[in-house]
Amino acid sequence: MKHLITAFFTMLSLATFAQSPPEAFSYQGVARDNGGNVLANQLIGLRIAIQDGIGADLYVERHTLTTNDFGLFNTAIGTGIIISGSFASIDWSSDNHYVNVRIDPTGGTSYVNLGISQLLSVPYALHSKSSEDGMPDGIMGQTLRANASGWETTTNLYNDGTNVGIGSTLPSEKLEVNGNVAITGSS
Repeated sequence: MKHLITAFFTMLSLATFAQSPPEAFSYQGVARDNGGNVLANQLIGLRIAIQDGIGADLYVERHTLTTNDFGLFNTAIGTGIIISGSFASIDWSSDNHYVNVRIDPTGGTSYVNLGISQLLSVPYALHSKSSEDGMPDGIMGQTLRANASGWETTTNLYNDGTNVGIGSTLPSEKLEVNGNVAITGSS
């Protein structure tokens, strides 16, 4: 019996300053039979492939999941049992990428191809393009302010694009410290 699936996916933010997130993204779908009836509370098998622009598999994994009362299932692409490739080695900056999903409604590995969808940007990734200098909004908890020579903080930290100065508004070296320096600690 040919099975159909309605699926959508959401990319998760892949960058935070506090910790490294898992290298994966969410995938959610509704499993249905060819009559449109949901496969409620049923064990299903998924084979998920990330493909490049010419349809070559870059990474392939499989998942065994159980749907809920509405046929809904959730998983994270990049966390399945690896069939081939390496999720970490996918060069996301080159070419378009696509996700190919196959399902076995019995939970096995006799998959039916459900189709291919292009992976698109998410709002967090689009927002990251708006950074002007690539610097976080603060250094050691301080707020950055723009000035004619680059950026500065309320702790007198300056950058002219080449050199960094602490207590110096016009640093002439890669790192210039102007003022008293205290070095503490044990060796």
